[in-house]
Amino acid sequence: MISSELVSMQWLRAMACFGVLSCMVWSVVLAGAALAGVRQPGYPVPHITAPVVPTAVSPGGPDFTLHVYGANFINGSVVNWNRQPRTTTFVSAHELDAQILAADSATNTAGLITVTTTSPFGPIVSSTFAQVEVHAPTTTVTFGSPQLTGGGGVPLLVGDMNNDGYLDMVTLGATHQVESYLNDGNGVFSAGPYSTRNFNGDGNAALGDFNGDGTQDIVFPNGNVFTSKARMQVNLNNGDATFRPGSQFAYFQGLGPPTNFLVGDFNGDGVLDVVLEIGGGSTFSHISILKLAEGTV
Repeated sequence: MISSELVSMQWLRAMACFGVLSCMVWSVVLAGAALAGVRQPGYPVPHITAPVVPTAVSPGGPDFTLHVYGANFINGSVVNWNRQPRTTTFVSAHELDAQILAADSATNTAGLITVTTTSPFGPIVSSTFAQVEVHAPTTTVTFGSPQLTGGGGVPLLVGDMNNDGYLDMVTLGATHQVESYLNDGNGVFSAGPYSTRNFNGDGNAALGDFNGDGTQDIVFPNGNVFTSKARMQVNLNNGDATFRPGSQFAYFQGLGPPTNFLVGDFNGDGVLDVVLEIGGGSTFSHISILKLAEGTV
């Protein structure tokens, strides 16, 4: 059962059967979730599909052009290198070309690539990112000692959770708890705050800026899908990897936990939507799009 108490839903279903033993049922659900800020038609949330070109450069080189590929780019979208805007040429809704400065790649580093579109209500930062490695070419790879974090399993997410410019990890900690592991900038991680203590435990999760404040929030299944109402929930990042509960929306009972997540602005209204697979298994699954409607978080 998939439902939302907030608005009526429109369903589009298609069934494909392979042989006699397995069928897949696809469902598209447009449901208001009252999670995000004001809709901004004409200003979709930019979405980067890595890799960018080039993916790596040698340090000490000249300025270079970076080709960024994705979706929902508009004339005026700007490519950022480590959160700093760079001169950008709009090629199409699927490509931006940015001029990266020699100073950006003067020494070994990793450039975090994002895209910002500025609307009348303020900046909209891309829901995904890419990286450009800056180092001398090498033909060998040396592995260091493994680092134990204490977590592991599903979910395993990557994002800058405390806005320090370094990529952190978000993964399963103790039972029903999702924890951030914070990067000190040298690839050393330490346990940080919990993102949630009521994670379903069997499904997955996804990151995205659901309230438009420039920080990475988390969406996840909450509750036991087999014995009670299991709802989707967004917890909102305070900017320092601590989280506060946001809204809950929809519920999935008796179908199994949502196992795969995608986050993006699928209808171009400036508000992130969620795509998830529900049920799974070899004979039955749903693909659902949950549209996040205008409202307060």
